[in-house]
Amino acid sequence: MATNQNSNKDLDKEKNAAAKKTSSAGKMTVSSTETKSTVKKTTVSSAEKKPVAKKTTASSEKAKTTAVAKTAASKKTVETKTSTAKKNSGLLEKSKAVRGSSASVKSTEPKVGVKKTSVEKKSSLPETKKAVVSSAETKATVRKSSVPSIEKKPVARKTVSSSAEEKSAGRKSSVVSEKTKTSSVARTSAVKKSVEPKVFTEEKKLESQKAPLQKTVAVSSLPPKNSLPEKKEETGGVAIKRTEPVLASSFELEKKSAQKNIEPEKMKDKKSNKKLAALLIFLLAVLAGGGFFVLNNQNFFGSKDNAVSELSVEEKLALAQKLIEQGNYEEALKILLGIDASGNSETAKELRNKISALINEAFSKAFENGREQEILDFIQSLIDNDEIKSALKVLNAIKAEPDSPLKERLESLKKSAVDKAIADGKTSELLSLIQQMIDDGNFSEVLELLNTISIDGDDEISDMLKNKIERMKKQAQVLQATENLSDEEKLALAQRLIDEGKFEEALILLNTLNPNEKNQDKIKALKKQAVEKATQAGIDLGEFGFDENGNPILSEEEILRHRNEAKNKREIEAQKIQDEKNEAEQKALEEKKAREQKALEAERQKKAAAAKKAQEEKLAREAAAKKAEAERKAKEKALAEQKAKEAAIAREKQLVENYISHGKQLLSENKNKEAVAEFYNAEKNLPAEENTFAGKKLGESASALFDSSEKKSGTEKKFLHDEAVKFAEKSFEKSKEEPNVMFILGMDALEKHNYASAENFLRNATKKEPGNSTYFYQLGRVLAMQKKYNESLAAFQTSIKINGNFAPAHYNSGFVCEKLGKNKEALASYRNAIKIKPDYENAFMGAGHILAEEKNYSEAVKSYSEAVKINPSRAQTYQELGSCYSELKNYSLAEQNFLKALSCPDSTVEKNALTYYNLSTVMFAQDKKNEAFDFAKKAYDNKEKTSSEVKSNISYNLGLLNQELGNENEAIKLYQETLNLDSNHVKANTNLGMILLTKNQPDAAIALLLKAYKNDSKNFEVNNNLGSAYRDTGDFENSVRFYKNALDIEPENLTVKENLAKSYTSAKDYKNARLIYEELVKKQQTEWPLFFELAKVCLAQGDGNGAEKYLLYLQSKAPDFKTSEVNGLLAELQ
Repeated sequence: MATNQNSNKDLDKEKNAAAKKTSSAGKMTVSSTETKSTVKKTTVSSAEKKPVAKKTTASSEKAKTTAVAKTAASKKTVETKTSTAKKNSGLLEKSKAVRGSSASVKSTEPKVGVKKTSVEKKSSLPETKKAVVSSAETKATVRKSSVPSIEKKPVARKTVSSSAEEKSAGRKSSVVSEKTKTSSVARTSAVKKSVEPKVFTEEKKLESQKAPLQKTVAVSSLPPKNSLPEKKEETGGVAIKRTEPVLASSFELEKKSAQKNIEPEKMKDKKSNKKLAALLIFLLAVLAGGGFFVLNNQNFFGSKDNAVSELSVEEKLALAQKLIEQGNYEEALKILLGIDASGNSETAKELRNKISALINEAFSKAFENGREQEILDFIQSLIDNDEIKSALKVLNAIKAEPDSPLKERLESLKKSAVDKAIADGKTSELLSLIQQMIDDGNFSEVLELLNTISIDGDDEISDMLKNKIERMKKQAQVLQATENLSDEEKLALAQRLIDEGKFEEALILLNTLNPNEKNQDKIKALKKQAVEKATQAGIDLGEFGFDENGNPILSEEEILRHRNEAKNKREIEAQKIQDEKNEAEQKALEEKKAREQKALEAERQKKAAAAKKAQEEKLAREAAAKKAEAERKAKEKALAEQKAKEAAIAREKQLVENYISHGKQLLSENKNKEAVAEFYNAEKNLPAEENTFAGKKLGESASALFDSSEKKSGTEKKFLHDEAVKFAEKSFEKSKEEPNVMFILGMDALEKHNYASAENFLRNATKKEPGNSTYFYQLGRVLAMQKKYNESLAAFQTSIKINGNFAPAHYNSGFVCEKLGKNKEALASYRNAIKIKPDYENAFMGAGHILAEEKNYSEAVKSYSEAVKINPSRAQTYQELGSCYSELKNYSLAEQNFLKALSCPDSTVEKNALTYYNLSTVMFAQDKKNEAFDFAKKAYDNKEKTSSEVKSNISYNLGLLNQELGNENEAIKLYQETLNLDSNHVKANTNLGMILLTKNQPDAAIALLLKAYKNDSKNFEVNNNLGSAYRDTGDFENSVRFYKNALDIEPENLTVKENLAKSYTSAKDYKNARLIYEELVKKQQTEWPLFFELAKVCLAQGDGNGAEKYLLYLQSKAPDFKTSEVNGLLAELQ
């Protein structure tokens, strides 16, 4: 299944940049020397178990490191993991090389500054999130916080140094002594480690711990990771760089074995003896407990890698098992991690299970012996060295009791690996790694690993990563659930998922299938069905990473776009529902309050009336009188104010009307700038809060300016048009109800070729004013420019219904009908335009074009002639007339019109080239070969700016004339030039084929003629020439077939019939040959060769009488025709 392994890299870079900005204010003030030394200190504890090959730096750097290490020891501070100074050779960084070269890997490695940012962010987290650190002190802290049951254990395996400083340091590693030890290790390549056993509460457990620990005193049998050459491991077709040894898989060893079988016996024996000797001594040493010598003897048949790499997978597993039994857990794990177990085959799965079981066994044994910390430190070192894949492989294989401290520790390491990848800005690489695990079939591990990933933040990048993780989870779940199903079962399941509305799961499943002849149509149909049903259900599959064909989208940005669109749509719908609900609730509340208030008022009045009825009546009358008086005065005042306000608004409106009216007057007087000034004065005096009026008046100003601009030209037109658009835009801001404003904005958009915007404005204009024919006409033009011909035709037809006397609407309707292949309707529209506007030149041209297409050349000539009367200076009209006369075989008039086209003022080089070409064909048709050649040469000399199709025809035409004039070599060059421009040019292939046939190159001729036949199987010349070519090669069966094809096209062609009779004769099919010859002699009674050939065919049939009859007839009618041959045949018949 296609996955996107590249799209998130830029997102990670953006996120790192954002993190860098965020943390710049709180960046720790550590000098470059301190940072480097801290990093070197960080790697001390993990290096205690291994040869410290990495620490071979310069003496000046050692001094700096020592100083910083002492400072760090005195302050007893622990730096968090700092990966900035490390060599990025780990798996996550290498995953960047998946789709690129080694050069691209270097270019994409994160810079030190970026990694510092991620470290500083981590250092600000709570202590509980600093669980994984590489220094010995930090590890001890982590063990205290996460594993309470072993709090009292001392730190295992502190490096024993001979220096006095290390002993006085009290079990704390000193950087200075460690560097001294490192130098020694680099020289001797065999350093021993003493491991301080852990203190357990049970003495028995302590005793069981000592023996295996003593066996691990020898330095690790495998060299340090960073000292190994980089190799590549093929995993699911994707190359991943590794720094650990890559051991050949069992399949590769079998392949090697198969190759060895074909080697000379001597080489095979020599190599096998060498291998057996090495392996025998190696295995005996390991079994005898002497693994130290063999694994560290680098000169024994090469390095130890050579020995291990020669082992088969089963031998590696056995060796790992033995190392586990001896307590060499780390060495066993290195061998197991070096085994290639990728793929989804049953063999690969079984091998992965074995490896996982052995890893788990190694940890179990270590745990029983109280040495589990060795493996945990080993895992931590993998994480520190960016070997995330190996670390996760070990962690996933280890089985621990749920809710146990050990389980928490393992989960902490797993989270540390993931967090490190994320903190280092390698989230997309981590996801690419997980995708690779999906492709390898490690679904359970994938799901566990994905569940440990936590992406913080609500920005688009974080949302995109979260979404991708969820999609990968679903992908892994689907693949895990269906990995044992056949293709047929998967297709059936996909159908069921679609029926259940689980479109995402169905498409994930369908994209895992490999299409073949049997299932590809079904896969395609199911994808289409899923997309259609999802669309009907209102589901945007782009949210789930699929395009409109159900295929995976490679761009995460495209997926994010789909998600945002769907999210916005949902939010809009939800807000709409909420607004309606709020409105209903508010209305109900107001009604309830009104009812309550009314009831309270009624009750109050009732009680007041009952208590003091008489007095209240009097007071009520007085109050009513006072109230009425007050209301009357208030009403009068309000009415007066309203009248005053309305009067003021009326004055303002009248002023606006006056300005606009004056502006229109000035426009009519061609005082454009003064008119525009008046329109601006009108705008300044628009009444406030009168948007409808303002929109209308601004639109009125815009229309006046626009209408005036349509009558102008040049800068004056542009000035008025631009001002009209400004007023239209202001009007549209005030009111969206003015169709004239929408029309102006639409026409402005059309002028700027913004067709989509123009269409939108014009459609709205037609909705606001459906009776305006101009709006529909211009809408039709915009739609036609976008090649929406059906919609365009509908708009033009509506315009005609409103105003049937507008000729351009009829003409454009005809143009669109012609584009839609509706020639009959197009011709009617052109003629309607001519009825309305008799001098409509383009309408005559359009009608002529339709008539010519219908091969009604006489009527086409009439239409084009009318166009010439209207405009006698248009070259195209004469060209069209010339073409029509040429089709009518009236070559003289065709010649005259083509010559007129050359003299028109609008003729161009391109037009002239085509005209010269047409003149050449007309001259050739009149047998004026020299004139035809001259025009063909002019066309050839002017062809450069013409289209490729015209160029090829011009070259062909000149080649044909050269061939006719006997310039065969020049003709060949031009035909070849034509075929370079258009390899499928039928006539060029045909003519060049015939030339080669005359040059006795039938095979080359047949190849060209077959190419011509492929492009035009109904071409008479092609079929006839192929018949002749095959006859020359002796392939009479094909010769007969193509001659028959030629006769199907021209049934009465006597030359082809004669050719067919000859092929029948050559094929000894005398019966059919005789039938054709007999037909030919009846129609051509003086073609004496036909009688002679017929007589020979009769003789071949054994019909002597028939032969004699034709020979005697020939002798009597043409006594001088082949006299000796005729007499000889007659003598044979006596």
